[in-house]
Amino acid sequence: MLQTVASTSKGAEVLTVRDEYIKAFRWMLLARILDEKFATLYRAGKIHGGVYTGKGQEALSVAVGQSLRKGDIFAPLIRDTSGRLAFGENILDAVRTYLGSAAGPMRGREGNVHRGRPKEGLLPMLSHLGSMISVVSECSWRAGSKASRPP
Repeated sequence: MLQTVASTSKGAEVLTVRDEYIKAFRWMLLARILDEKFATLYRAGKIHGGVYTGKGQEALSVAVGQSLRKGDIFAPLIRDTSGRLAFGENILDAVRTYLGSAAGPMRGREGNVHRGRPKEGLLPMLSHLGSMISVVSECSWRAGSKASRPP
C-alpha cells in the first residue's frame, strides 16, 4: 500500500502520506503489544475484571484516533486501545487504570476499560454506542457555542 501511494504522489505530499501511514502502523503495533501484555497480566491474575483486546480492529480505531485533533471529542469503546493511543492517551494512564492504581486518571475507582480524560476530550466508555450519544452531544455543546445547543 505504501509503495502505491509513493508512486502515484508527488514531492512533499509523498512524505506526508508516507509519514501518516508509518505513524498509523506504529500506533497499531504499540496497541497490539499493549493489549497482549494486558491479556498476559490478566491470565496471571494481576488484572481484575476483564481484558478486551482490539486484535484485528486496530486499523479502524487508529484511523479515527489519528484523524481527530485537539479540541475534538473521542468516545472509544472497550476494544479501542489503538485509537486511544493515536488520540493521545498516555500508555501509563492505560497501565495504571488496568492495574487499579490511584495514580491513574480514574484514580482506581472505575473498571479497567472505563478510562479516559474527559477534560481533554477522551471520554471514558460508559456503555456501548447508544448510551454515549447524549454524553458526546453534551460535551460537543459545552466545547462549542451555547447558541447551538438543541432545545
